[in-house]
Amino acid sequence: MGKVLIIGANGFLAKHLVIAYLNKSVQVDCVVHNNTSNLTDILPKESKIFNIDKLETIKDFYDVIFLTASYIPYHNMDKADIKLVETNMLLPYRIANKFPFTRIVYTSSVSVHVPTSHTINENSPIGTKNLYGLSKFGGEIFLKFHPNAIILRFSSLYGKGMTEKTFIPQLIRTAKEFGIVNIYGKGNRQQDYLYIKDAVQLCLMAATSDKTGAYLGVYGKSISNLDVANTIADILPNIIIQHKGEDASPSAFYNNKKAQEQLSFTPQWSIHNGLKDMINE
Repeated sequence: MGKVLIIGANGFLAKHLVIAYLNKSVQVDCVVHNNTSNLTDILPKESKIFNIDKLETIKDFYDVIFLTASYIPYHNMDKADIKLVETNMLLPYRIANKFPFTRIVYTSSVSVHVPTSHTINENSPIGTKNLYGLSKFGGEIFLKFHPNAIILRFSSLYGKGMTEKTFIPQLIRTAKEFGIVNIYGKGNRQQDYLYIKDAVQLCLMAATSDKTGAYLGVYGKSISNLDVANTIADILPNIIIQHKGEDASPSAFYNNKKAQEQLSFTPQWSIHNGLKDMINE
């Protein structure tokens, strides 16, 4: 593979993709909004960094483009913000228009699906109760008509470098600092967690595949919040699990059979091994 362009390259998944391709001696160019602090210490001098405002001026040819840029309004997925339109909808349109034949891997979200207590797959109904999920599906629409694009709908990615305000990093921080893991309610809520190294592997497989359409980027087995807490307690010594308040958040379940069969993707990192690797890094 000759050259790769990663859009939103200072993000969580994107930085791991940058490192993966550099380890393969592939030239990696990056598109960012403003912040390049996550990249300056790892990119070689031959790599180019473009500002998102200059996207249409790029003249280089790329074998694969990863569109990982996304705006996520944490803690308020219904917040009406112009960034939902600019980043999650108009940016995919710009990429599809600028690179009409290049292989594009678009990282979307399982949030595009209608919430349900049943197991979700790629054929499950599209629809959402929040603006974030709606904006991500809006971005998908532009790429569904692209002849060489593949869409990966990720669930809950975790690993080193993820947003500190989210569930798993908060559990690890309080466990390390105070020896306590706080769980809301009984901890029965279940979620599908995919380790970042598995997510990168799926992206690499999608890049070299000739498949188009949407695939779920999930582990394929959901676990409860209490199981996550117990796993952290198994890895770190002398941890106390405390229950407080209530948790009315719904559980989520996914079937990744399509990705297994058509992309040959089988996750390799169990929640125990993933958390251990994350904690010890």
